Amino acid sequence: DINAKLQLAENRRKTLEAERVASVGERLGRLEEAARKRHDCNDEFVKATAAALEQKLDAVTTNREAHLDGLRAKVAEHLNTVQVVRKSVEEQTEKLRGEIFSKMSNAQENRDDHLRAIMAKLQAHEASIQRVRESHDVAMKELSERIAAKQHIADENRKAEILKKLDALRQHLSKVEDVKENLSKLSCEQTAKLRSEISEYEAKMIILQEKRRQPTVISSEQKRDKVQHTRDNELETKLKEVEQKMRTKLELADKNRAELAEKAKKAREEQERRAETVR
Repeated sequence: DINAKLQLAENRRKTLEAERVASVGERLGRLEEAARKRHDCNDEFVKATAAALEQKLDAVTTNREAHLDGLRAKVAEHLNTVQVVRKSVEEQTEKLRGEIFSKMSNAQENRDDHLRAIMAKLQAHEASIQRVRESHDVAMKELSERIAAKQHIADENRKAEILKKLDALRQHLSKVEDVKENLSKLSCEQTAKLRSEISEYEAKMIILQEKRRQPTVISSEQKRDKVQHTRDNELETKLKEVEQKMRTKLELADKNRAELAEKAKKAREEQERRAETVR
C-alpha cells in the first residue's frame, strides 16, 4: 500500500510538473507573441512619427524662411526709419543742448543768489533758536525749583497727615479698650446682681420647704397654712418666672457681651490694618 501510494504521489507530481511546464511554455509563447506585436507597433509608430517629423520640419523650414524674409524687410524698413529719426533727434539734441546751457548759466547765477539768501535766513534762525533755548533753560530751571519746593511741602504735609492719622488711631484704640473694660464691668455687675437674686430666691425656697415639714395642730392653723401654702405656691411660681427671666436676661447679656467683644475685635483688627497701611 505504501509503495502504491508513493507511486501515485510520484505520478501526480510528474503530472503537475508537466502541466506546470506546459503552462509556462504557453505563457512564454504568449509573452513572445506580445513582444513581437509590441515591437511591430513600435516600428510602425517610429516610422509614422519620423514621417510626421519630416513633414513638420519641411513646413517649419519653409515657414522660417518666409518669416525671416519678412523680418529682413521689416528690419530694413525700421533701420531706414531709425536713421531718419536719429538725424532729427541729433538736430533737436543740439538745439536743446544750447538752450539747456543758457538756462544752466542763468540757473547757476540764480542758485548762488538763492543760496546766499538761504544762508542769511539760516543764520537768523540759528540766532533765534539760541535765544529760545536760553529762555527755555531759564524757565526749566525755575520750574524745577518750584517743583522741588512743592515736593518738599507735600512731603511735610504727608508726614503731618500720617502722624495725625496715627494719633487718631491710637485714640480710637484707647476708646475701644475703655469700651471693653466698661462692658466687662457691666457684665460682672449684672452677673453679681443676678446671683444675689438667685440666692435670695433659694433662701425663700428653703424657708418654704421647712414650713411645709411642720405638722398641723388645729384647723385654723390648717386654714392659715393652706392660705400660706397658696401664697407660697404663687410666690414660688413668681420666683420661677423671675428666675427664668433672670436666666434669659443673663443669656442675652452674655450674647450681647460676646457680640460686642467680636465687634471690638473686628474694629481693632481693622484699625490695625489701617495703621499698617498708613505706615
